[in-house]
Amino acid sequence: MKKLRLVLSTCALALSATQVNAEVSANVAMTSDYVWRGITQTSGEGAIQGGFDYAHESGAYAGIWGSNVDFGTTADLEFDLYAGYATELDSGIVLDVGLIRYLYPDSPDTPAWNEIYGSVSYIGLTGGIAYTDDIYGGDVDGIYYSLSYDYALPKEVNLSASLGYYDVDSAASDSLDWKLAVSREYQGVGFELAYFDIDQDDDSLDDDGFLFTLSKSM
Repeated sequence: MKKLRLVLSTCALALSATQVNAEVSANVAMTSDYVWRGITQTSGEGAIQGGFDYAHESGAYAGIWGSNVDFGTTADLEFDLYAGYATELDSGIVLDVGLIRYLYPDSPDTPAWNEIYGSVSYIGLTGGIAYTDDIYGGDVDGIYYSLSYDYALPKEVNLSASLGYYDVDSAASDSLDWKLAVSREYQGVGFELAYFDIDQDDDSLDDDGFLFTLSKSM
């Protein structure tokens, strides 16, 4: 985790000199399990995560995010570099498109790979799609379809639900995952309790469980 803190600190110093018409934010989190698209990335163990985001008033943005990982290779760290453009139309619809690169800098046997994504949001409902022709650096096409909804409950509690379908161009690899979560911010700290599940075509993956996450944005 020393590498993660060093990289994030370096990014903070570099971004501190940005223009006045841009905004830099940071986030850090501790979670009981790093789950990505229904699949644990830490063998069911906890993770420390954090990132920095740069957002320009034009709608352009870029960022870096990192986490510890443990998924069967020599990789202990994951860094995601991303950039994109988001805009809100007069109708209240928000459009977002971008590119993300997944990196595993401490593991030569875990290739980096890229993904392009886009989403449309309106009144708490978001539909998204992400495409790559190189899942995990393996020269395999994959399209991930997602749908999520956020709803404000009383007492400043937020309810969120998400559903995703991963269409992978290899035998028996398609999967369906979902997540249901309740969250609340208290004294500037975010608390989230979630339940997730995934079902893969060949039943090789059938993970499910509860997640607890503490987070802070700055």
